[in-house]
Amino acid sequence: MQHCFLERTIPLSLATLVVLSGRSTYAQTAVSLEWSAPLAECGDGGAVEVEVNRLLGGQPVAPEKRVRARVRIERAPDGAWQVDLVTEQAGTRGERTLSAASCRAAADATALILALIIDPTQVAATRASETPVVSGTPGTPVTPVREAPATVAQTSAVEVTPATPPTTLPPPVAADRTPGEMRSAPKRDGSTLVAVGAFGLGDLGALPTAAAGIGLFVAWTPGRARIEAAGADYPDATARLTGAGGGSFHLATGMLRGCYAISVRSPFESSACVGFEAGAMGGDGFGVSMPGSGMAFWTASVVGGLFAYRLTPNLAIRFDTGLSVALVRPRFVLDNAGFVHRPSALGARMAFGMEVRF
Repeated sequence: MQHCFLERTIPLSLATLVVLSGRSTYAQTAVSLEWSAPLAECGDGGAVEVEVNRLLGGQPVAPEKRVRARVRIERAPDGAWQVDLVTEQAGTRGERTLSAASCRAAADATALILALIIDPTQVAATRASETPVVSGTPGTPVTPVREAPATVAQTSAVEVTPATPPTTLPPPVAADRTPGEMRSAPKRDGSTLVAVGAFGLGDLGALPTAAAGIGLFVAWTPGRARIEAAGADYPDATARLTGAGGGSFHLATGMLRGCYAISVRSPFESSACVGFEAGAMGGDGFGVSMPGSGMAFWTASVVGGLFAYRLTPNLAIRFDTGLSVALVRPRFVLDNAGFVHRPSALGARMAFGMEVRF
């Protein structure tokens, strides 16, 4: 009995909300939207849903025509606004990339594309109904008419101005509308994102053997640029001499690097990176009467690539690969035993992790 009551009251509640707000719920049922865009310039995804609803005339939509969409809008280096749009309808996936001079125009274009995917016929009808209609015989120039003032006794003749060619009417503009108007949020640099995350990484060349480590990072990503600070720690790696002696080495580093996205085709991203790394390399001797320990400064330059796959607008997996060039190569020697380890001049790096974007 309670279930039946809910089935009857939920539509009534939705209808009540529509009457109170003046907005149809059609777009909310026709489009499931994940929205990632600067609030100050673009507004939120709700305005796009309302515009989709307006273009479709508020008509009901069949379940198989409903669309799931993921939208990311960001400013490109040339100042234009780029839209990465991923859609899914009835199991069919589509991807589009477009650009516009303003973020408002980009959002309007996104709404139009979504509406066309759902029902292009209804969109055409809605846009046609917004175009003013001028009566007259096809092919005959339209003559504007001005009526002279009427008096109590009679009405003066009608003056006709010289015929002029018909004027081409501009297409309706979706801006400056009250329904779904995009309101400004508190001002902030909407093109700026902050990302934090963790990764597992591997190194070949800095320590005596291939070493695995863990790291944390934080990044600032204005547009296609990326400035990242990271810290990493590599557990012990062992180097042995011909006898029983040897050393156990570990490395802790901090890195600052800059990247630039050379390809952004949603949901994939690829960037070229260059950075500088500094840290401490320590060694502990073993297998001799007085093994001792030592610590040395380590620094290197790192070049490589960063590849990311966005699972959602706020979550991505990433893969890093690159080369390290040692700028300082400390030597570790075990007293009375001999040379134990020195980092290679050229090393290889690899990392895999996840990041959360804000």
